Formats: sequence, structure tokens, C-alpha cells
Amino acid sequence: MPEMSGISLTTRADVREAAARVNLVDARLNQARREARVDLSLQGGYSHAQLRFPLRGVDAHGMLMPIEQVVHTALIGARVSLPLWNRNQGTIEALTAERAGATDTLAARERQARAELDTALLQDREARRAIEQYSAIRELARQNVDVFLESYDLGRATLADVLIEQRRYLDVETGYTALLARAYDATVALRLARGETR
Repeated sequence: MPEMSGISLTTRADVREAAARVNLVDARLNQARREARVDLSLQGGYSHAQLRFPLRGVDAHGMLMPIEQVVHTALIGARVSLPLWNRNQGTIEALTAERAGATDTLAARERQARAELDTALLQDREARRAIEQYSAIRELARQNVDVFLESYDLGRATLADVLIEQRRYLDVETGYTALLARAYDATVALRLARGETR
């Protein structure tokens, strides 16, 4: 089964289902081919039966003897199946076409899984990188608020300047929160692409 970036695609339910369908069609195709060949089966058996009656009979010497009989039966048989008119050609052709379709479906699902995995890996990597870069911006915005607060305490900035800088800081925090949500969605999409969650 194909792997991408060290991750096996066999954990995905859609890929496993398509592979199972190919295996099922293969088994049906093999059965149809076996049924189309000459088949010889041998059978045998043995049985032992003892028959008794609650009566007595007289033997050749005039003595009373129980009436009983032991029967041994051996059976041997052979069965030959000759598919002269029915060689399952139609069934075999239909199953061959079905197998080709199932194989194409499997290949398409594997390509789709690889594409989804590549996209999810890229989105996850970009989201993590954006969070790292945004952390520096958050710290700078926080420092700017502190500077404006100190400037206000010293009388060099107005209250409006402090409020504007705090508004900028809140905008940065709102953007960071949105970025965290995007990173979470990217992580969930990556887990789905790997087949780790359903």
C-alpha cells in the first residue's frame, strides 16, 4: 500500500474499503475460474450394521439360536464435472471488468488520499509557522502598550493614544486567536487525512 511522508494510507477507511473490494472481486473471479474447469471428486464410505430380532430360530443341528445378521457395506464413487457448455465465460468477463473498475477506484482513492494528505501537511506546517511569527508580533504589541502607558504616566501621551494602542493590541490578539483556530482546523484536517479520526 502506498505511503506518503512516512505515513501509511492503509489507516484510511476509504482506501481500506476499496482494497477490500478488489480482494473480494479477486476471490469471486478465482471461484468462477475454478468452476469452469474439469473437476473430479472421489467419495468413499463404509458402514457396519448388526440386525437382531427378539425371536429364536433352529440351526442345522436342531439347536435354538437367536436370529441376527451382520451387514458390511463399502461405497466408492466418483463425480466428474465437465463444463462443456457452461464455462462461466460471461461471469469471468463481468468479474474481470468489475476487478478493473475496483482497481481503478482503489487507485483513485489512493491519489485522493495522497492529495488530501499533502494539502493537510502543508496547511498544518504553514499554520505552525504563522503562529511562531505571530508570537513575536504579539510580544511587540504588548510592549507598545506598556510604552504608551509609561508615556501617559510621564505626561507625554494622551489617554486617547493609550486607548488607540490598546485597541491595536486587542486587534493583534483577535488575529492570534483566529490563527489558533485555523491551526486547530489544520491539525484536525491532517488527522483526518491520515485516517486517525473518523
